[in-house]
Amino acid sequence: MQNKGVITFLAILLAVASIYQLSFTYATWRVKKQAREYAKGDLNKERNYLDSVASEQAYPFPAYTFKECQDRELNLGLDLKGGMNVMLEVSVADLIVNLSDGNRDTTFRKAIKIAKEREATSQSDFITLFYEAFKKIDPNAQLSAIFGTYSLKDRIKHGTSDQDVLKVLREEAKDAIDNTLNVLRSRIDKFGVVQPSIQKIEGNSGRILIELPGVKNPKRVRKLLQGTANLQFWETYYYPDIYSYFMKANERLKEIYALNKEISADTLKNEKAKNDNLLLKTDTVKADTTLQESLLGDTTKDVNPLL
Repeated sequence: MQNKGVITFLAILLAVASIYQLSFTYATWRVKKQAREYAKGDLNKERNYLDSVASEQAYPFPAYTFKECQDRELNLGLDLKGGMNVMLEVSVADLIVNLSDGNRDTTFRKAIKIAKEREATSQSDFITLFYEAFKKIDPNAQLSAIFGTYSLKDRIKHGTSDQDVLKVLREEAKDAIDNTLNVLRSRIDKFGVVQPSIQKIEGNSGRILIELPGVKNPKRVRKLLQGTANLQFWETYYYPDIYSYFMKANERLKEIYALNKEISADTLKNEKAKNDNLLLKTDTVKADTTLQESLLGDTTKDVNPLL
């Protein structure tokens, strides 16, 4: 009887814990239902509504926001909830070229090309395929001559063995993949996807698998994930180097301003002279007209008595 009571207590405790856990799913379902009713089929309106209530309380006790309830709801996964499955890949080939500072060595470039062709059908990582092709083309070639660049000068020097160079290349590839993973994770967190799965495929293949349950706008997510950052550097000058040019430009602007002011003054003077001449001509015409009218008037007086 005592064992039966313990089992009953554990069953009740498990049932309460399950109901409590499922209550978060119910809370999020209720908010999402309100969003669907408000949007009436418009996915953009529905998404904007959910974004606007993300920080509002959706669970009574203890007080949890809608975003916190989403983090605690039951994870249905892609099979039950649907969503989006994406496989992204970091280009290790481009990374290797960048680490060489764009070296134009013929052997190096041929090895990159061969490794890319073999990568499609081989299970080996790109760095291994590249090294095999590199040594096959020229067995006496040394990787240190290719990767002894300024950015890697503290790690790769003249005479560094190929194995040590390969170790550095693999470390750089791993760091690049990890950084890409972190960037993708931060982008997805800002997008608001609940319980995403982001994992790196083992090895230095550069592949990253992403599962996004419940995504309804694949086009927007694809644009978000495929967007690339563009960091540019521009050559600049110190102020003392260009101070004299600023002074010359300032003096030239003064000359142009003074010339425009002089031209404007002459234009106004000419316009005033034209107006004065026009007024003079008008007064002359008026005077002639008055004189003519006066003469005509006198003529009329002389003629009328004869009629």
